[in-house]
Amino acid sequence: MALVQAELTDSSTEKSLDYILIKQNSDGGWGESPASFSAQQYVALGKSSPAQTALVLFGLLNFLKGEKFQHIDTLRAPINSAVNYLLSTQMSGGLWNDISYVGVVFPQIQYARYPVFQEAIILMALGMYNGNIDSF
Repeated sequence: MALVQAELTDSSTEKSLDYILIKQNSDGGWGESPASFSAQQYVALGKSSPAQTALVLFGLLNFLKGEKFQHIDTLRAPINSAVNYLLSTQMSGGLWNDISYVGVVFPQIQYARYPVFQEAIILMALGMYNGNIDSF
């Protein structure tokens, strides 16, 4: 996996981070509707999705690692909120109940859920967070 090499002064990096953070829900998670594909713009799911939250969290953690944690002050609170959301939505059996779609097969016709992937990406994101816990 390639890591992002970003400059702190890069305005596109700042705009991208701002965009991602604006989309974070008040519960700490993220959720995007499959309607975004057809609308060709972001459409909120209306609730947070554990799998989608983990995908964003995984991306942010990889970004931080690649840029040697230059944006840690900006991302610490949103990342901690995302982790808290994931931990609070984990069911007693250890899994998450996430019925959101994570793949577009045919727009407006068929969308996909990948239950094993959805659980795995959550565990990968939480594991990556745990491996860098000293930074948070």
